[in-house]
Amino acid sequence: MSYSIPVYNPSKTAQINELMQVGLPFAVGAVSDAAAIGLRDEAGEPLATQTRVLGRWPDNSIRWAITRWNGRLAASQDANYQVATDLSAAGGEAIAKINNSEVSIHTGNLQLNLGNDPKQWIQRISIPQTIDGQWVSWDPSVDGGQLFTELEDEALTPKFTDEVEVLDNGPLVAEL
Repeated sequence: MSYSIPVYNPSKTAQINELMQVGLPFAVGAVSDAAAIGLRDEAGEPLATQTRVLGRWPDNSIRWAITRWNGRLAASQDANYQVATDLSAAGGEAIAKINNSEVSIHTGNLQLNLGNDPKQWIQRISIPQTIDGQWVSWDPSVDGGQLFTELEDEALTPKFTDEVEVLDNGPLVAEL
């Protein structure tokens, strides 16, 4: 099974490594394994993708899925991607890891550690910046673990009521 997804960049600037996603419908029995769903570029080469199943048919085959990929489109360029159901998983490690009460997110550049203490929920942030050849790491304890310390005249303090729920976690995107 294969069909085409047209994508267009109406902007006057290029989209480089732009996270794109598309909802994909499938007929009953067409595909059962999310790892087989992906996209091919116009040259027929498979793209690194991440697919999340949103719904299944009574026979447990996939009814709806979201497929994500990092797109690359020049200004005012269009492209046609082919949806394929004969691929293997995009590969790569999941970017979010949960260990006891801490969530670690590593995207390659950004490294973020979150805890469940409302007074210090941001544990560590490392961003892709170097000073004299060294990575810069921001320590949120200086600001009480908050990126924004006030919201409408009161402290921004999250309320943690449940365990972390992982909605999607792959090599491109993590949804917690």
